[in-house]
Amino acid sequence: MENFRLIRFTAFYALFLLCGAIMVLGFAPFYYYLLPFASLAFLYFGLSKTKNIKQSFFGGLLFGFGLFGVGVAWLYHSLSTYGAMSDFMSIPAIVLFCLAMALYYGIAAALFKFSTRNSQNFLVFTLIFAIADYLRNIFFTGFPFLTLGYTQSFPSLLNAFAPLIGVFGLSLMVLLLSEVLAMVLQNCIIDKNYKKAIFGLLFIIANFGAAYILEKNVSWSQPIKSEFTANLVQMNILPDDKFSEKFQHGFFTWFYDLLEANSTDLLILPETTIVSRPQTIINAFGDDIKNLANQGKFQNIIMGAIGENQQDFYNSAINISINININANAENIAVQQYNKRHLVPFGEYVPFGFRWFIEQAKIPLSDFTKGNEQQDFFILRNRRGDEILAALNICYEDAFGYEVGKINNDVGVLINISNMAWFGDSWAMWQHLQMAQMRSAELSRPLLRSTNTGVTAMISPKGEVLRQLPGFTAENLKVRFFAYQGETPYLKYGDKIFYALILVIFLLLLINKIIIKRDIKRRII
Repeated sequence: MENFRLIRFTAFYALFLLCGAIMVLGFAPFYYYLLPFASLAFLYFGLSKTKNIKQSFFGGLLFGFGLFGVGVAWLYHSLSTYGAMSDFMSIPAIVLFCLAMALYYGIAAALFKFSTRNSQNFLVFTLIFAIADYLRNIFFTGFPFLTLGYTQSFPSLLNAFAPLIGVFGLSLMVLLLSEVLAMVLQNCIIDKNYKKAIFGLLFIIANFGAAYILEKNVSWSQPIKSEFTANLVQMNILPDDKFSEKFQHGFFTWFYDLLEANSTDLLILPETTIVSRPQTIINAFGDDIKNLANQGKFQNIIMGAIGENQQDFYNSAINISINININANAENIAVQQYNKRHLVPFGEYVPFGFRWFIEQAKIPLSDFTKGNEQQDFFILRNRRGDEILAALNICYEDAFGYEVGKINNDVGVLINISNMAWFGDSWAMWQHLQMAQMRSAELSRPLLRSTNTGVTAMISPKGEVLRQLPGFTAENLKVRFFAYQGETPYLKYGDKIFYALILVIFLLLLINKIIIKRDIKRRII
């Protein structure tokens, strides 16, 4: 009998781990966007069956560990291959990191149990886990990978709500619908309360129906001005090769050939195209850039470089043009520079107290300076003389909607340059692409991505990947696009909409508690 109880207890908690791991299939590159509803429905149902706060915490922790242990295992490649860490150090480091991320789910599960005291209330679950999902994106510079709302990026119907409520609002929506699904299953299978089950099912259908109506009938932005063309370059240079003397010498010949062969308005190259200052490019190619631009080879060159200001170094992007009268030098070559604002801890700056880890990991380029919060948008020009504004972001900056969303209605296109080579041929680059899809949908703007090893792509204002290159190939992707203009609710209000939804749920719970207390007093009287 004791053995049977032990087996049942172990199997019950193993299901938490398994459901967390399965939920990874809801994210890119799989896009099985309905699976997270089943996983979260089990999480809700399973937590309601735990006997105390301790058991609930353990169940939530296992669920989170299954999610992150499978979903971000690609961190191993970065630490072991490029960080030169042995398995003795890299594997425990990843396990500890996944446990730290899983703590958000463990604490949320414990708070859920404490708040409900064995009574099932999906609004409490939705409120607590939505807040936990949000805080994970904020604390300690944030870790946005595997945020629940990303599972509903295109092609999910619920993606239509992205311009309204953003990724955190979608996280809340996924949680809410998952708990309604759990209620439907419980009322059908266990309680035999078919009236409640039908009500819950209608609620789910109504949400997907509203999403369908939004998708088919609402356009948040419209194309403006004439068509632009762009050449998105995927270099496929491994990190070790980029720092080699051979690459540095060969780059100048390769870059000139690229300029000479180009025939688009924009030439966009990936993050840290060359590990040199912007002035190095201007000094080496100033005359060539001017001559080739006058021949109509290009209007703008956007590329990654290492910005410098006295003792500070920046992960930067530069916009080079000869036809825009802004920051022009004596040769009439205009250069705009954007310095990355949201740096990657351990990869681009050293968190306080962790210098020893960087020395052990031997990670290059690990001490950049953060760029200013307010920076100019890039001015782009096509052959017809039309000018548009572009919002530039570097690497995983486009994983933070509240930062990318700091644009105005005059911005017509989003541009991301990235280098995900550090994580190898893994799910990391696809998860990153999925987050870029969400940014396009939230702001209803096209997004152009030029990456070193993948995924180089063009994304529509609805978040659909229109064209892309295969990963780990040296190719160019030539695309045509229009700038778009229009103000989505998310562009206007940002995450304030999510805060408002959280407040509404909290007030509903408060009102419900007051009503219950009043009914108890009446019974006593």
